[in-house]
Amino acid sequence: AWGVPQAQTLFAVIRESPLGTRLAAATEIHCERPFLVQADGAIVEGVADVWAREPDGTVLIADWKTGTLHGPDDPGYALQQAIYALAGLRAGASVVETAWCHVAHEGAVVAGRYGVGDAEALEERVRGALGGLVAGHLRRHRPALRAAATGRGGARQHGGRGSRRAGGGDGSVVFRR
Repeated sequence: AWGVPQAQTLFAVIRESPLGTRLAAATEIHCERPFLVQADGAIVEGVADVWAREPDGTVLIADWKTGTLHGPDDPGYALQQAIYALAGLRAGASVVETAWCHVAHEGAVVAGRYGVGDAEALEERVRGALGGLVAGHLRRHRPALRAAATGRGGARQHGGRGSRRAGGGDGSVVFRR
């Protein structure tokens, strides 16, 4: 179980890490920054834990993974990174770096770097996931969609007609047609 001593230790580890150093040097930081991305006629809505602009213009998107169910090697996080990177590129960044910090796994960081030339491949990845969701193939996409949303919970229908939510209920990613 997590308590104050573990949280303090982890905070110190992250603060002194390369990720912490980069965030401290950022020229602009937004916490819990909402975004929308359109792909193949669908809208993907998300909330980035940290969205920072570095002095060289790179957008650094950090996400704190606090659950213990999925570790840093879970391939489903690749979809979430694709969605967030695409959002950063569509917002005008020429370079986006994603950093998923796995709090329950001793602060392990899974990072990705994406440039404007990667936007088409990122969009294709998101379209592929959306196609499965809209077609009702949730079982095949469930791990990736669960990770894309919150890193926990299962895929389920949510909201009005034509909308589905993937994840555990915090609403961080909503897919709408």
